Amino acid sequence: MFAITLLTRFFSVFRYSAVALRIVWDTSAVLMLAMALTTLIAGVLPAAIASVGGMFVDAVAGALGASGAQAEAARAQALNFVFIEVGLVLLMTAAQQANTVCQAILRVLLGNKINVMILEKALTLELAHFEDAEYYDKLVRARREAS
Repeated sequence: MFAITLLTRFFSVFRYSAVALRIVWDTSAVLMLAMALTTLIAGVLPAAIASVGGMFVDAVAGALGASGAQAEAARAQALNFVFIEVGLVLLMTAAQQANTVCQAILRVLLGNKINVMILEKALTLELAHFEDAEYYDKLVRARREAS
């Protein structure tokens, strides 16, 4: 019984997720997609960096055990892995920065959209709603928190 109640409470958090995603999508689909893409890139790149790091270690170990032309080829390969890893780190940093910029812009646009939605709702209300202190307080709080 407790587990069912716990699961019900857990999934109730997601009840309005579709509505929230729809509002964000309507605000700026391009920014939402850019955030999703940069998040995916920034999430996958650490594994790629670790993988290239492992190949670098293998190349260094191969260079230490080799001699002559083989050692020179292994050193060149290790250097290539260093450059690849630097490129991946730079790409990850760029993706994280792009994500931060998208979040900031989307936050401002979303705040403006929600304020407009609140004002549009206020236009449909009767004077009695504004005279009700509790209802008016909710509207004012909603506008303040939207920003």
